[in-house]
Amino acid sequence: PIFFMNNVIMNFIWPIFVLVPFLQGGKDPEFAAFLTMLRSALEPDSPAVPIALAVTFAAACFISGTNGVSSSALSREGKLFYFVKILPMSYHHQIWAKLLPGMALSLVGVLLLILILILLISPPAWFLALLLATIPGAVLLTNMTGMLFELLWPKLKWDNEQKAVKQNLNVLYGILVGILLAAVAVVTVVAFALPLLPTILVLCIIPLLLALGLALLIHRIGPRLICSLDV
Repeated sequence: PIFFMNNVIMNFIWPIFVLVPFLQGGKDPEFAAFLTMLRSALEPDSPAVPIALAVTFAAACFISGTNGVSSSALSREGKLFYFVKILPMSYHHQIWAKLLPGMALSLVGVLLLILILILLISPPAWFLALLLATIPGAVLLTNMTGMLFELLWPKLKWDNEQKAVKQNLNVLYGILVGILLAAVAVVTVVAFALPLLPTILVLCIIPLLLALGLALLIHRIGPRLICSLDV
């Protein structure tokens, strides 16, 4: 129940927060005019497209960073952490097995936002493809950062399962990383007025390269860090 309330449900709260204002203003003529303006702004050469991509990337970072799944993956084991060391599975595979739920739940939250966007403004296929291209880097980067925090400073000693999440500094670090990445993405695109192609490079390619670097780092130091941990 603690994991569900503090980690899983967080991925559904933010899309609901976005959807409620739209539902309340659904019959407002001004709201309809606003949606029409958004649809008309989705042209390949429109300056609004890079900003929309940056906002989507920022939302993906925020949702992935705030759910705390990967940034509490080891801490939630608590005194049962010794099972990690005796399971007939390599540490590499166990690390990825703990990363996958965080990435999957992050994707659920982000894709719900994309679904809401599709229902509201029916974006063209090329724009939807670009939106989807910004998601993998954001999800991978935030979740791998959270796992790295967990490998370095897991909170394994707790007497109440809520402490594994609510009193875990790694969850706070994960939230701060998500907010920082979101802010950097939006500020970079807006401040430098980036055109579409450089925006794709900043939001799609660079995050994937950084995530690859983190994956290699975790692959290299993860098993050693797990071996050094003791409950």
